[in-house]
Amino acid sequence: MVMLAIDTIALALQGVGFNDFEFGNWMPPAWMPPAWTGNAVEKISIAGRLAASILSTIVDILPIAGVILFFQMVVLRRPLANPQRLFLGFFFVLLGLSFFLVGLDVALFPLGSEMARQLTEPEFLGTAWDNEQNPSADWRMFYWTYLFAFSIGFSATIAEPALIAVAMKAEEVSGGALRAKNLRWAVAVGVGVGITLGVFRIIAGHSLPAYIVTAYLFVVVQTWFAPKSIVPLAYDSGGVTTSTITVPIITALGLGLSSQIPGRNVLIDGFGLIAFACLFPIISVMGYAQIGQWLNQRQRKPAKQSVSSTATVPSTEEQAQTSLAERPLKEKLEPDDPAQDSPN
Repeated sequence: MVMLAIDTIALALQGVGFNDFEFGNWMPPAWMPPAWTGNAVEKISIAGRLAASILSTIVDILPIAGVILFFQMVVLRRPLANPQRLFLGFFFVLLGLSFFLVGLDVALFPLGSEMARQLTEPEFLGTAWDNEQNPSADWRMFYWTYLFAFSIGFSATIAEPALIAVAMKAEEVSGGALRAKNLRWAVAVGVGVGITLGVFRIIAGHSLPAYIVTAYLFVVVQTWFAPKSIVPLAYDSGGVTTSTITVPIITALGLGLSSQIPGRNVLIDGFGLIAFACLFPIISVMGYAQIGQWLNQRQRKPAKQSVSSTATVPSTEEQAQTSLAERPLKEKLEPDDPAQDSPN
């Protein structure tokens, strides 16, 4: 269906002089002046991608709309509360996803690959590759790559719409006890550390399962000691980080690194960064909760000690009343010795 619509658009463009039209491989017609052909190829290519993205997004959204309408009309047997707003929302989703997918293809994927290529060039590192299997530069010479990996992971996670929504909802449900900003920072730190470790794995050529299994064992142990109220949110935080902004950049970075470093396999080494980005936010969020719990316990101890010390030092009047109350009842009732009261 999508390809049929694309072919239809191509035939229509051919009718106005766009001969041999093909998305991504367009040549201007003979009648077009040379002054018009500066960025014409690029513009037509982007327009073709946008048309294909819109048609593909329509096909992807139709099942969602069908499920909602089926349950609303057949199962619940109730009319839509606000159909105009619903259809308007679906239209915005359609446009947003279409433009976003084109932006990924045109900008984010090439940018990530280009940054990975430039950061791993022998000229930039100040060295040269020995052979096709082992570079002369060891993993310690890629410190700019590690810094870029952490920075791009941190900044992309901070801007992640799904994380913003979850963090705001967590702050609302907790009554302000859990700040949305602090949660976003904790998740972003986890993503940055995870991507940095994943980049180190690609550069060093280590096995992916060894890292992932070890990290999951650490998560299992940490779960037993973390506050129970934060564990579900920590596990969900690992999922919301890998969304619309983070995934394309991370994927492009991993594929770019694995294609530039000799001896790395793009299929084996290029993928796997998303697993690090999902896993390490769980550790960072639970660690954030554990640190907060430990700090609260430290603040409560001096307060308890001050209260107990104040309670154990009664005043002179209280001591007198206590001693009087503790005297035997017989001693209170018996009169004093008259011999002691009479004068000599």
